[in-house]
This record gives sequence, structure tokens and C-alpha cells, in this order.
Amino acid sequence: MCLDSAAMGLVKTRSQMVELEKPFLHVSTMDYGGLYSLSKSKKWAISWRDSDPAAGRGGPRESGPGEYVLADLAGGLVSAHGKMQRPNNGSVADNGSFSLEDWHFGNTLSGTFSVFDNKGTTIVTKELTANILDSGISRNGKLAYCATANSKTEHSYKIFLFDLETGEELFCVTPRTGVIESYAFDEDRKLLIADVKGVGKFRYDRDGNFVDAENLDKANLNSSDYSRIIRAAEKILNEPDISQSRAGKLLKL
Repeated sequence: MCLDSAAMGLVKTRSQMVELEKPFLHVSTMDYGGLYSLSKSKKWAISWRDSDPAAGRGGPRESGPGEYVLADLAGGLVSAHGKMQRPNNGSVADNGSFSLEDWHFGNTLSGTFSVFDNKGTTIVTKELTANILDSGISRNGKLAYCATANSKTEHSYKIFLFDLETGEELFCVTPRTGVIESYAFDEDRKLLIADVKGVGKFRYDRDGNFVDAENLDKANLNSSDYSRIIRAAEKILNEPDISQSRAGKLLKL
């Protein structure tokens, strides 16, 4: 049975001293050690441990929940501490809000994406019927995204954007750029930006509309990657209203 982060419950704890020793964060008085990620300001750290040390089990498994710790580095203290099945790939904002991926027990294609405030209270919980590929939170904790892998469900190969000020899911769409190197945010306009290495940056608006489709086509056609040029040309050549002149130029490419 899959239990999400909220189901596992928040574990309240008194403040504990925190130590960083790359790539691990340690809280000796809690007997805790796990991987960690820093906020841009380096004032916060989110740490996760995808294992059950008491049972000697880690990584893919059927039982034995992992743990996560949010550390306030200015005071060297633990701000939040909780458990979930298989916590991974944490991100933390400058306000201490943080996101985590739960990769779930067992071998089914599924996951839970969760975002919490700096006290460990849940802001967003998204149950997914596909594995999570990537996720992140914006610098000031206003937006978060997650991206999924292929599966045979409605959540196959999608990107989700969440408004953390309202807890609302803004959109769920199929990526338009193919292979993605990374995502970034425009917090003021609530945009998600796909950053494709060697090609450019391309925006999705708050409704999931891909507003830079034309720019992506141009960038692909001007790429030094011949396979990218061919795929882009084939896509445009299949458009029903393409002119003979434009088709001729594409065939030359």
C-alpha cells in the first residue's frame, strides 16, 4: 500500500544542532544523516534519507519509510522533520518552503510530489501514476514544478506547475521542447521556463500555453545538431497549411 507524505505524518521534534559535511547533512542528536540541497541564500537546507537504517534497507524496497529534515542554517537548528516512503530530490526556497519527491515502495510506476512550508505544513500534495523525473521550487517559494516519465496513464510524460501562494495546480501539459536540461521560473508573471542547453529558453504561461513555439522552431532549425534540424523540419512540413516556398526552404535544410 502506498502512503503519501501527509499520510505518514509530520514528526515534531525539538530543535537540534545541524552539521554540513558534503554531500551529507547530519543531526547527531537525532542520529540522522542524509543528502541535502541548499536554498539560493544558503540560509536553509532540505535533507532526505531514502532508507530505513533500523532495518538496514535503502533504495527500492517494500517497506521501511525514509526521513527528511529542514534545517535553518542561520541558527543551526532543525525547523521541520518528517517521514515518507522514499524521499528524494529535495529543493528549498529562500523562505524555507521546500519540495520533495516520494518515489514510493514497490515497483509500480508512481510517485508523490509534495511541497511544505518552513514549519513542515503541507502546501501541495500531488499523487502521480508515473515516476517523477525532476522537480523544483522557485527562489522565493512562490512556484513549484514536477515532471514525469512515461507510463500508461494520464500522468505519462507531463509537467505540472503549482502556485504555492494559493496551493493551486496551475497546469498539467505534455512538454513541447523534447529533452530538457533544466527548468526555471518567472515568479512575478507565473511562468515556467524550459532551458534547453545549446538551443534557448522557452516559456509556458500560467495556463500551460507554450508561448514560444515559433521561437523553438527557429532555434531548432538554426541548431548545429542535424537530428534536431531534421525533427523540426519534419514537424513543420506536416503542418496542413504550409506554403510551397516554406516547404522548399525546409527541404533544403
